[in-house]
Amino acid sequence: MISEIDRINSIVNELLIISKPHETSFRKNNIGMILRSVVTLLEAQAALNNIQFHVEMKDNIPLIESSEIEIKQVFVNILKNAIEAMQNGGIIRIKAVVQKDNLLIRFIDQGSGINESVIPRLGEPFFTTKDNGTGLGLMMCYKIINDHKGWIHINSVVNKGTTIDVILPYHE
Repeated sequence: MISEIDRINSIVNELLIISKPHETSFRKNNIGMILRSVVTLLEAQAALNNIQFHVEMKDNIPLIESSEIEIKQVFVNILKNAIEAMQNGGIIRIKAVVQKDNLLIRFIDQGSGINESVIPRLGEPFFTTKDNGTGLGLMMCYKIINDHKGWIHINSVVNKGTTIDVILPYHE
């Protein structure tokens, strides 16, 4: 009963965060450092599921005007989803690539994949492909990245895995 109350509390908190307008403090952040800290945070959970993270990132990642807390939340959500999708273990590849005016952070898992017909619905409130999901996690990710003037692109093949691209603009 306590775990269900905690789950309800978590859902309500997510709804409040989404629905309540709030002032986000943006400052120049090193997205590479944020990404590495999230990977470090989730390595134990990944190891318990026989999953390894492979991070490919150059040192020239530009500072990006962003909210560190919100960007961490996006990375945590994407990586937790990847871990949950990989029941047989494997490797989650994370690549950060500097493009002309954008930073591309690509997450590639070897999980169960998502049916192509479902992908357009991802991010809708309360739409989920998980038995115990709320459909709010990806919705929050889309909102946060949109608030950062970026976008998310999802590509997936059933039984092969999913690739999620998070694209954040930057200006020198």
